[in-house]
Amino acid sequence: MATTNLTKTIGSVVTDWATAIAAGDQAGHSAIQTVTNNIAASFGIALARSTGSAYTVGPKVRIEAYYQGWRLLDSFRMAVGESIANTTLNGAVSADDPTCVVTSATNIAAGDILFLGDASAANYEIVRVKSVAGTTVTFEENCVNAHDSGAQVTDQAEIYSLGPYDLSTFASVRVILDNVGAGQGVYFRSIINTLDSVATA
Repeated sequence: MATTNLTKTIGSVVTDWATAIAAGDQAGHSAIQTVTNNIAASFGIALARSTGSAYTVGPKVRIEAYYQGWRLLDSFRMAVGESIANTTLNGAVSADDPTCVVTSATNIAAGDILFLGDASAANYEIVRVKSVAGTTVTFEENCVNAHDSGAQVTDQAEIYSLGPYDLSTFASVRVILDNVGAGQGVYFRSIINTLDSVATA
């Protein structure tokens, strides 16, 4: 019986976390050059608001591929959301911790997606809430990074998986965040997963 083997590259960073992208700005990245063995790709997108306020207009994400000009593969807008108070960490969080303590857990509930900030953008991350008891928030999965006491915590973050997209006729791809009209800053991260080859033995 023939066996099909897939070669994949998982989790290459396209746009890494950075200081909140200001309202009215667009943030892209250097195009990722694809080669002939990049057959297809999917993208992981994480977005988090910089305040507890609702957006005026949800930020828009565009995925584009290049061949004799940039072509739109997909786009979507982040939800406007509600105006709810954001909070801070009331105590440091270590990498692999299953919980955090926040200054106020008002409006935080099981199933919410939280953005955990830090003095270093390299430690930013998104977590999903399993339960809340008082001001202690338990995560569905342990956090990956350490976070300073006093670090920003905002609710209503969003995570998406988009694709797969056929890249066989394109030379490069890029992800752009359009924050024009949003009314506040947004934190943004994107990764790409590629199917590089298919072999049957």
